[in-house]
Amino acid sequence: MMEKTEGIVLRVFKHTDTTSIVDLYTKEYGRRTYVVSVPKSKKTKIRYHLLQPLALVSIVSSVRSKSALPRINEITVFYPYMNIPYDPYKSSIAFFLAEFLYRVLKEETRSYVLFDYLLYSFQWLDRAEGKIANYHVVFLMRFSRFIGLYPNVNEYKEGAYFDMVTATFRKAKPTSHGNFLDPLESRILLHVAKLNYETMHRLALNRESRNRCIEVIENYYRIHLPTFPPFKTLSVLKELFD
Repeated sequence: MMEKTEGIVLRVFKHTDTTSIVDLYTKEYGRRTYVVSVPKSKKTKIRYHLLQPLALVSIVSSVRSKSALPRINEITVFYPYMNIPYDPYKSSIAFFLAEFLYRVLKEETRSYVLFDYLLYSFQWLDRAEGKIANYHVVFLMRFSRFIGLYPNVNEYKEGAYFDMVTATFRKAKPTSHGNFLDPLESRILLHVAKLNYETMHRLALNRESRNRCIEVIENYYRIHLPTFPPFKTLSVLKELFD
């Protein structure tokens, strides 16, 4: 059976000299793992440059049985990035987000709304000409909406503590656990939660403050997703922006 869909490349693992295992988040099937043949011949239609992290591709695949991985027969890029592959800042963000999505998105997760949001996010990053230092911070926070982890910002009052376990702002410091933010960091989190890509430049963060935001959000995800792992690409990203 032949299937067609659009997808976002999350990870490519070289299996043999001529085959690779590719993880995509697809529009029609959610996250899926495929096998793809990439012959060394110059005449082949499938090349490794089509499988870069966050590449936006259209594929035709064949599904033979439920027990076998579907095989990609044809692949084309439906939106060629103009800047991400060549900009060290944007490409570092892309590598991190690809790793993040690979760890968080599950096979059963299919959402047209999420897929369209990811397309918008990555195309926005590719075209962005202004400051992008806060982009990955805003992305992580806004993505939490799609997996039910977005903080309840409507309950915020000045001086509140953010309880990372219940995802709520509280007047009093939690006493049953230590996973909370003090009033100063809680207010910063509130600002981050209200930002989007067009307004993210309004929050002035130096490298230390930005990295602290990432640390908080990473810990927040880990509290609610116990299998949430440390990221190999995050250390590079933390050193890029002042």
